[in-house]
Amino acid sequence: MCTICRLTQTFDPMRHDPGVLTPEWPLAALISESFDASAGTFTSYTMSVGDTFNGSIASGTDQDWIAIDLTQGDAYQISLTGITLSDPYLAIYDDTGNLVTLNDDVSYPSNLNSELVFTASYTGTYYIEADAYSTETGSYRVSVQETTPPLPPSVATYDQLADYLIVGEGLYPVTFSAAQAAAITVDISGLTAVGQQMARWAMDAWEMVADVNFVIQSDGTQGNEMITVDDEDPGAFAFFPNSGSTSTNMGDNTDGVELNVNSSWFNSQGTTLDSYSFQTFVHEFGHALGLNHQGDYNFNGQPINYSDSATFANDSWHLSVMSYFSQTENPTQPASFAYTAGPMMVDILAIQRMYGAPGANGVTAGDTTFGLNSNIGNYLDDLFNVLATGRTGPNTDGTPMAFTLYDQGGTDTLDLSFLGNGRAANVNLQGGEFSDIGSRIGQIGIAVGTVIENLVTGAGNDTITGNEAANSIIASAGQDSVNGGDGNDTIQGGSGFDTIEGGDGNDELEGGDLADFLSGGNDQDHLDGGDGADQIHGDAGNDTLLGGSGADRLFGGDGDDWIDAGFNFGTSVDGVEGGAGNDTIFGGVGFDLLQGGIGDDEIHGGAQADNIYGEDGNDTLNGEAGFDRLFGGAGDDLLEDYEGFGGQFGGSGNDTMRGGDDSTTFFGQIGNDLIEAGGGDDRIGANAGFDTIDGGAGNDLMFGDFNADTFVFQDGHGVDTVGDFDALNTFEKIDLQAVTSITSLADLNLGSTTSGAATQAGANVEIDTGNGNLIILNGVSLSDLDASDFIF
Repeated sequence: MCTICRLTQTFDPMRHDPGVLTPEWPLAALISESFDASAGTFTSYTMSVGDTFNGSIASGTDQDWIAIDLTQGDAYQISLTGITLSDPYLAIYDDTGNLVTLNDDVSYPSNLNSELVFTASYTGTYYIEADAYSTETGSYRVSVQETTPPLPPSVATYDQLADYLIVGEGLYPVTFSAAQAAAITVDISGLTAVGQQMARWAMDAWEMVADVNFVIQSDGTQGNEMITVDDEDPGAFAFFPNSGSTSTNMGDNTDGVELNVNSSWFNSQGTTLDSYSFQTFVHEFGHALGLNHQGDYNFNGQPINYSDSATFANDSWHLSVMSYFSQTENPTQPASFAYTAGPMMVDILAIQRMYGAPGANGVTAGDTTFGLNSNIGNYLDDLFNVLATGRTGPNTDGTPMAFTLYDQGGTDTLDLSFLGNGRAANVNLQGGEFSDIGSRIGQIGIAVGTVIENLVTGAGNDTITGNEAANSIIASAGQDSVNGGDGNDTIQGGSGFDTIEGGDGNDELEGGDLADFLSGGNDQDHLDGGDGADQIHGDAGNDTLLGGSGADRLFGGDGDDWIDAGFNFGTSVDGVEGGAGNDTIFGGVGFDLLQGGIGDDEIHGGAQADNIYGEDGNDTLNGEAGFDRLFGGAGDDLLEDYEGFGGQFGGSGNDTMRGGDDSTTFFGQIGNDLIEAGGGDDRIGANAGFDTIDGGAGNDLMFGDFNADTFVFQDGHGVDTVGDFDALNTFEKIDLQAVTSITSLADLNLGSTTSGAATQAGANVEIDTGNGNLIILNGVSLSDLDASDFIF
C-alpha cells in the first residue's frame, strides 16, 4: 500500500502555498525583528548571505518577508529554524513577488524545520518568507549560506517517468481490474460539502483522461465501496487499489481503498479549483487508481527536497501531479510556478497504460474548444474562464494554473485570443510539448498523442509551431512567428510584421497587414501577403503567390508557380523571381521587376513601367501597359508589348518579338529572331543571327547587324530606314510581298537611277512604296542591287 503521503505529509496544506511577499531590512550580521515585518516586496527588512535573522510569527495570519540580494548561478542553503515555533514554513519569491520555491519540513515528522537549496536564476533581489503551518505561532531563525548543490539526477524520458508512476520501486503495477474500472464505487459522505465538491472535480479530472468511471454511492449502501474518502485523519494520503486499509475510520469496509484529506487543509490551502487543496485531491485519487509518486521519497531519513530526494532530474509538477516538487523547486526544467489543473503529461501516459483512454463518450470526444469559450462541460470551463477573462468566481480565485490538454477526437481549438498586447504566447501544438502563455512558462501542455487542429492567439508577438494535422492558425495582431509543420495548414498572420512558414503540406498562408515574411515549404501552397511590403517564398511545389498591396518580393522556388505581385503604388518596386519550373507571373499595378528563372515561364508586366526577365527556358513575356523593358534571356522566347513605350531584348535563342503602336526599341541579340515592331517609330537592332525584321507602321530604323537578315514591309509601313543592308550578301533580303505597288523587279527598274520605284539618293537607295511610304537603304548603291536581294 502507498503510505508515502501519509508518512511524509509532503502534501501538507502549507507545503506548496504560494504565500505572500517579502519585506526589507538593514544589513547586519545578526538582525532582529524590532517591529513586524511586512508580508510583501515593500518589506523594511533586508539581510545578506551569511547573516542570521530572528523574528516571530505573532498570529495565524502573520507572515514575515526579508529581502536578500543573490548572484545568478550561485547556490544557497536557506534555513528556517523554529525557536518556539514548532512547524515553520519557508518560501522564496522573486523581485516581482512571484513564488520561486518553497519547503515545509526537513523530514516529517522527525524534523519540522524548513530548509532548501536554491540556485539564483538572476542577480538581484529575492525575498524570504517566514511562515508557520496552519495557525501556529512562535519565534524563528533564518540563515543563508552559500553552498555547492549536489549533482542532479539524470533526465528521464516521458516513458520512463510513466513507467515509474506505474511500478515505482516495486516490480508490478497495482490497479483496479477492467470490470472494476467500469464502475468504481466511491463513498464521499465522510467529507464536508466543500470536500465532496473537491472530490467530484478530482474524479472528473481522471475520467477525462482514462477509461475509468467513478460511481458515487448515494443510495444508503455505503460500506462496500471500492474507495472511501474521508477527512478524519491528519494530513492527506491514499492507499493503492486492492491493498486494504489499516485505518480505524474505514468501518466495516476492510477490502476497499481509503483516501483521506483532512478538512484543516481547506483553511490554509483554499477551497477553489485553483487551490492546492484541489491538486491534493487529484494527487490522492491518482494513488487510489494505482499511481506511485514520481520518485522514491519515502523512508530515507533525508530532508524531502528536490536536491536530496529527486529520482529524476525532470521530476516536478510540470510533468506529474504525483510529484512532490513544484515547477520552481526544480532548477533544471524551465516552468513557472502553478498548481496543476488535473493529471499532467506523464500522469496521462501512465494512467492510460493502466486503464486505457476514454471512449467515444469521453468529454473531449467531439469538437472541443480549450481556452476562451471552453465547451468541455466540466470544471475546466471555470479554470479556462478565469485564465481568459481574469474574472474569478465562486470556484476560482485567480491563482496560476498549469494544464495538460488531452483530447479524444473531433476537430479541436485552443483559443488564446484573449491575450492582449504585451502578452505573447509561445505555442507548440505538437503532442508532448508545452506552451508559454504570457509570462507563464510551460503553462499549457498537450498530451502525447493528442491532436489539437486549430489555434487562435491574441495581440502579442506570438511564436507558434503547428503539428502534423491540417491546422487552422489565426495569429491575430502582433509580430508573430508561425511554422505550420506538416499537414495542409491554413495560417493567418493578422496585423503586424509576421513570419509564416507553412512547412510540409498544401498550405494556405495569409500575411495580413504590414510587412510579412511567408514561406510555403514543400507541396502546393497558396500564399497571400496582403497589405504591406511582403517577402513571399513559395519554395518547392506548384505554388500560388499573391503579393497584395505594397512593394513585395516574391520567390516562386521550385515547381510550376502562379505569381501575382499585386498593387504597388508610388515609386517603390515589386520584385518577383519565379525560380525553377514553368511559372506564370503577373506584375499587377505598379513598377515591377519580374524574373522567370529556370523553366518555360509566362510573365505579364501589368500597369506601369516593368522590367521583365524570362531568363532560362522558352518564355512568354508580355509588357502590357507602361514603359516596359523585356529581356528574353536564354531559350526561344516570345516577347510582346502592345501598350506603351519600352524596349525588348531577345537574348540567346530564336526569339519572337512583337510591339504595339508606341515607339519601342528592339534588340534581337543572339539567335535567329523574328521581330514584328507594330506601329510607332521603332528602333530595331537584330544583332547576331539570321533574323526576320518587320518594322510595321511608323518611321522605323532597322539594323540587321551580323549574318544575313530579312526585312519585311507591307502597305503603310511608313518611312523606314535600313541602316546596314548588305546588297552583296546573297542571303540578305528585302521582303515586299505585302507591298501592293511593287510586285516584281520591273517595278523597281533597277537599271535607272531616277525613273523606277528604287532610286539613288546620294549615298542611299530609296524605294518608294506609294502613298508617302519609303524604304531607305543607307550606304547602298543601286547598282549593287539585283533580284537576289528581293522577295516578291
